Order: sequence, then structure tokens, then C-alpha cells
Amino acid sequence: LKQPAYRHIRHRIVGDLPNTDRVMRNAFFVGVYPGLDEARLDYMLATFADFFRRFRQERDRKRLG
Repeated sequence: LKQPAYRHIRHRIVGDLPNTDRVMRNAFFVGVYPGLDEARLDYMLATFADFFRRFRQERDRKRLG
């Protein structure tokens, strides 16, 4: 397995997994559980929005240099 946290888990890989590899390289997993209420979801949304806003501002600042 390519995720270090799972390296000691017994597993088998059947063939190439190009789509799995693509998701692993390009995706961001947000774990959720059934106990998330609207307030917690709103908090998560606001936190991500703030992060991406800051990221975009930093990126734009570097581009304009």
C-alpha cells in the first residue's frame, strides 16, 4: 500500500490501479461521520473557504511578485 499508515496491513493488489493512483495523487479526503450536525458542517465549510481564500491570496501575491 502506498499510504504509510497501512503498510502493516495484509493486502493484495490485482493488476494496475491507474485510477486509484490518480485519486490518491490528486484528491483530498475529508473524513466524515453520521454525527456531524449542521453547525459542524458549517464550521468545516467556513474553515475550508478561509483556507482556500488565503491560499489564493498567497498564490496571487507570488504571481504579482
